[in-house]
Amino acid sequence: MSHNSSVSPQWVDMHVHLYPEPMARAVWKWFQGQGWGCHAQYVQDVRQTLAAHGVGRAVALSYPHKTGVAAELNRFMAGLGRADPMWLPFASVYPDDPDFKE
Repeated sequence: MSHNSSVSPQWVDMHVHLYPEPMARAVWKWFQGQGWGCHAQYVQDVRQTLAAHGVGRAVALSYPHKTGVAAELNRFMAGLGRADPMWLPFASVYPDDPDFKE
């Protein structure tokens, strides 16, 4: 993943949902099935769109919609944060996951 680390963050986007590509496709398909519009871009495309609009940092969020996906999404988010300083990744929990701790 290439990025320009000299980008000065004029703007911070506080709410960007990002997913691994297979899950992103499934999310887009679900939204389309509901007749809802969805901004369908993969991570690198989202990055380019935000940077083109002066966004230098973005809070990256996921949404574990069922049991068993939070851990995978959290690993994905952690990888984004390590790979690119643009992303400020947040972890997610799913309360019904057996490894969820209150």
